[in-house]
Amino acid sequence: MTVLNTETPSAYAPSPDSPPPDAPAPVRNRPPHININVGRSDDTAIKFMIKKTTQFDKLMKTYCVACDLPLNGVRLFFGGRQVCRFDTASSLGIEHGDFIEALHDF
Repeated sequence: MTVLNTETPSAYAPSPDSPPPDAPAPVRNRPPHININVGRSDDTAIKFMIKKTTQFDKLMKTYCVACDLPLNGVRLFFGGRQVCRFDTASSLGIEHGDFIEALHDF
């Protein structure tokens, strides 16, 4: 006589390939974030947390909205060089804590 296994596996039983429940969560590969300060040299700066791969166009728009300024009236400079809209922190060598100077053209 053949006996069939009528027991169904539990929906809550861990699969043999799953990590143990006390194992640390896997680390994801994310672009590193940096904190930078953007502002005029005589005013208080605004702190931004950006990815090193984010284009400065996005940061410029956010800065202009925060300061209630027109986008075409602000230029950003880092290390004496004007920052282009398509530059990134990585392409300019900007590191955590660096200061980006904003010049307002009025």
